[in-house]
Amino acid sequence: PGEVVTSLFFAYRALESWSAMVDLFAEMPAASRNSISVQEQYAMALNRCGRHGDAKTKLQKLIDEHGPSGETYGHLGRVYKDLWKNARDESRKHEADSYLNQSIDAYLKGFEADLNDIYPGINAATLMKIRDPEDEKADQILTVVEYATEQDLEKESSTYWPHATLLEIQAIRRDEEEARSRLGRVLTEAEESWQLGTTADNLNLLLDARVERDRSSDWLGEIVTALNEKRNEL
Repeated sequence: PGEVVTSLFFAYRALESWSAMVDLFAEMPAASRNSISVQEQYAMALNRCGRHGDAKTKLQKLIDEHGPSGETYGHLGRVYKDLWKNARDESRKHEADSYLNQSIDAYLKGFEADLNDIYPGINAATLMKIRDPEDEKADQILTVVEYATEQDLEKESSTYWPHATLLEIQAIRRDEEEARSRLGRVLTEAEESWQLGTTADNLNLLLDARVERDRSSDWLGEIVTALNEKRNEL
């Protein structure tokens, strides 16, 4: 049955078995395969497998066919972010700068499509602060994201992401005390290892940028280590 196959698809995601997700997608019943959420997760898996071009094509097609959404643009922003990291690590500066700008642009479009979608908002603000620590627009975005996140926390269905988002906001604002306090809740709310990996990666990018600018953030490094240790346990 389609719902069983879809459950297996998301179970592979929980195990970070990206190639298994890609393989299974091709075998899914059409009704399941045509689901927008399944196609978004398929694109995510393609990207994690290093097939950035295929992921970008799939996500752009979803946007063209169904219109802008925070979720789809958020995944597209992640594709460009990974391309930026690859170009940066290989010292291809001009390409890296372009990919960083394209990533920020995609995240901003996702946030503008739905101001209640905290994922593209926090990612846009983080990358904007990495590009320019004095970016005032990033500060404005953080204020909106923080409000939306606090609204999510008031819901009984609140899960990992609101707590992880507040942790990132506190890290960006250099609020060590609040970040350390939030860390415990992030660790206990995590259900899948890739969630912690995503948060750790974002904070590590912020940490790298500060080290490059000779701004010490040893406490942020300790938080990244704690996230990765918990990730390895799941």
